[in-house]
Amino acid sequence: HHIIDRNTGMPADAGLASVTVVCENGLYSDALSTACFVLGYEASIALLDKYNAEAVFVDKDNNIILTDGLTDIFVTE
Repeated sequence: HHIIDRNTGMPADAGLASVTVVCENGLYSDALSTACFVLGYEASIALLDKYNAEAVFVDKDNNIILTDGLTDIFVTE
């Protein structure tokens, strides 16, 4: 796919199928979603906290993982 891991030069594979980031700045949302896709869920939490952002992660098994700020407003079923 089109997101390349700069460390390997290969398509990013952190076990994710999709990442959507919600924050006050659309440019940050776009950049953060790409970074989080490459980093994977666990490594993304500190980055999201730094930018006061929330995210929806979908892994390759279609499991949905929400950051804490979205759990009350997003239905995963």
